[in-house]
Amino acid sequence: MAKTITVLDLGTSKITALISEIPETGEPRVIGSASLPSKGIRKGVVINIEEAVNVVAQVLAAAERMADRPIAGVFLSVSGEYIQCTNQKGTISITGSEITHEDVQRAVESAKTQLAPYPDNTEFIHIIPNEFTIDSQSGIKYPIGMTGSKLEVDCHFISIPKSAIQNLSKTVEKLGVEVYGTIFSGWADSYSTLTDTEKELGATLLDIGGGTTDIEIFKEGKVVYSASLPVGGVNITADIAAGLHLSSIEQAEKVKQNLEKIFNTKPEKPINFKEDKKSAKSNKATSAKTTKPADENNAENDKVDVSFLNIPDLKTVSKKYLKMIIDARIAEILELAEKGARQKGVTIKAPSGIIVTGGSAKLYGITKTIKDIVGVPARIGIPTGLTGMLDDIKGPEFATVYGLVLATRGLNPSQSTASSKKGSNLMDKIRKMIKSFTQ
Repeated sequence: MAKTITVLDLGTSKITALISEIPETGEPRVIGSASLPSKGIRKGVVINIEEAVNVVAQVLAAAERMADRPIAGVFLSVSGEYIQCTNQKGTISITGSEITHEDVQRAVESAKTQLAPYPDNTEFIHIIPNEFTIDSQSGIKYPIGMTGSKLEVDCHFISIPKSAIQNLSKTVEKLGVEVYGTIFSGWADSYSTLTDTEKELGATLLDIGGGTTDIEIFKEGKVVYSASLPVGGVNITADIAAGLHLSSIEQAEKVKQNLEKIFNTKPEKPINFKEDKKSAKSNKATSAKTTKPADENNAENDKVDVSFLNIPDLKTVSKKYLKMIIDARIAEILELAEKGARQKGVTIKAPSGIIVTGGSAKLYGITKTIKDIVGVPARIGIPTGLTGMLDDIKGPEFATVYGLVLATRGLNPSQSTASSKKGSNLMDKIRKMIKSFTQ
């Protein structure tokens, strides 16, 4: 019998809920969804709980009506610069003839005890056993039932301050809905946008959302780095507003939504009033025979007509200048991502390249920009893995909600790979994570 799971993505730009039926075999089927512009949440942090609760209430009610079934609890996405990650190994001796769940849990506990001291308010939302080594045999994904004398585990820990979880959870709990667990948005994205081959070869996932950029780096099938930067699409919009001297963010957003049309518009050619008639006729004949684009290095020839945007005092735009504004912010995001990764001994320059998802993945030309800056291939991560009512939830901006469903499909609705409001102990979390990770 299929079970039902509800997930909720609390973003800076939008709040989205999905209700899915999870069959025993096959892809989860979406039976209800809703998405509204976000309020009260910025860069992964609740800044106005009443505004956030109001939007969450509307989104859950709309999804509930579509699915025609009540929502008892949800899995939440979490993001923000407070996300921390650590890689640590743990080793134990095996006393029995076969490795058991308890042995695996002891190995993970051994890794956890060797972590550097962390604040008391830290919550480990993900404890991911990347691989196991039995005696001298490494690269094992599921050691239970195997035989050996020594078990080593290589774990990836993702943590977050408890207060951050509590404030996000309140936006749901105030409505009488239980929070089953919290999932890091970047980890969820990896379920819906990356292939097993990309993870094995090595890949970097960038979810450039409205207020944050979530990062996951995989190497040899293992997640080796997780982070979240406090910059995203809203910063690009603000840069456009400042650079073009626009009077509102709404006007800048209109420019951003029409980048493809702007960049594909033929530049205006300046009129030379000193040109004699003969030269004018010659130039006209020449231009009619050639399709060579105007020289974009020439500031005069680079301007295009954008009157179709109906923005007061903005009749023309330099494509070169507009691209420079956008590329500067993308370059900053990539620089910050690389700086953080290097501190953990890895790099965003992965063999499979960079997979960019999130709302800002729809920016015209973003994959070429990333490739030009970083020097590795780039592609847009379109979420897959779900069936059903998907007409209104297509595109990279929905990668997280897709991933939330896929990341929790192996769990009971009252269980999670993360924290619940009831608070599960470490052993329970490890058991559930192993089950989810090996499916």
